[in-house]
Amino acid sequence: MVEPARDPRRREVRRGLISRTLSALGQAISWLFLALFFSILTEWVGMRLWWPEQGLAHSQAMLETEIGYLGTDLKRSLVSADPVKLAARAADKTHHILFERTGLIDLMARIEAQPAPAAEGLRAELHDLLRPTLQYP
Repeated sequence: MVEPARDPRRREVRRGLISRTLSALGQAISWLFLALFFSILTEWVGMRLWWPEQGLAHSQAMLETEIGYLGTDLKRSLVSADPVKLAARAADKTHHILFERTGLIDLMARIEAQPAPAAEGLRAELHDLLRPTLQYP
């Protein structure tokens, strides 16, 4: 069997320790964001299908439960002397940045407002499409 000819312009690049470390760190961060995305998606689906009577209160209770686990399992960390306060501040800051500073809450309020009965167009369609999810900011 004939082996394909090697291209003399191509060199085999060997990755060093720093490159491998940064790649592993990037992959870990990617997996964490993917896990975060699926946990949020699961929570949204659960609020619509499994816990409709609890709604947003279920997410808030889950956040308080998770922060409670931090308080019992992790007393001190390398990042903060009080991980519970750090986690609560991070959750509040994330909500503030993602929803309040971007104006997403105002946009949701405008979309949620009932359009005129004869209204047509994008606003009426957005209202019909997004109304079930707008109660969970």
